[in-house]
Amino acid sequence: MGGIGSVELLALAVIAVLALGLAARRAARAPHGTSNGATDGVAGGIAGGATGKASGVVRTTWWVCLIYGGVVVLGTLLGVLGVLGGDTVTVDAQIEEYWPELPAGMEVDDGPGPGNLVQGSMTSATLEVAGVETSTRVLLAAGEAVSGLTIVAVVVVIALACRNIGRGTPFAPVLTRSCGLAAGMVAAGSMLGQLLTGIGANRAAEVALAWSSASWSCRGKGCADVSPDRYLPTSVWSLHFDLWPLAVALVLGVAAVLLRSGTALQRETDGLV
Repeated sequence: MGGIGSVELLALAVIAVLALGLAARRAARAPHGTSNGATDGVAGGIAGGATGKASGVVRTTWWVCLIYGGVVVLGTLLGVLGVLGGDTVTVDAQIEEYWPELPAGMEVDDGPGPGNLVQGSMTSATLEVAGVETSTRVLLAAGEAVSGLTIVAVVVVIALACRNIGRGTPFAPVLTRSCGLAAGMVAAGSMLGQLLTGIGANRAAEVALAWSSASWSCRGKGCADVSPDRYLPTSVWSLHFDLWPLAVALVLGVAAVLLRSGTALQRETDGLV
């Protein structure tokens, strides 16, 4: 993350869909107007409400969410503290199209293999920068924090789904509201996190790759053409946004609508019993 981990969020979205699908399937099979033995504790509700294979899946998923959520919170906290208090910060920066050139007078023979380099270029670089301004550190730390909270929001929705499945109330209003809130947080948090991280990375790279003067000694043919621009990369302000988290937010939004419909249907069914 500093940006959102695509693998983590995508995996969480898949788990969320599976958990909500299991909730709908369980609600459809449960007798109307009955409860499945919920207990006061969350773990107790999961253990008492679901049975058989479904019970194991729900219980395992709830514990995975609990552990993974704690890891994300701890990792985000450590990341924020590292950015704010570390001697250096590591950023991914965009640079002008660049390929290092050989100094005048140097020649390199081709390797023993059949392939020879014809042309190459680099447009990005990972930089470890020291002496970063406080304002830049705050931007990078804020991006880290927002990205972490976005993942936590999805984890909370999955945990709530597991809890309500275990209690026999898969269409509880709190899950519907949480799912809608998580959709908004994923949409806004993903864009905001990438924006903050991108601005901070651009500012850090601009300072790290800037130079004001250079001196060198050169003898022989071609010395007049020597310039630091040929050997040093130049930073470029660029903001890159991954748009796939918006698709995850859309899935969560649709799930919230379906849960709201399920809640209304469950109320009507309970009123007929």
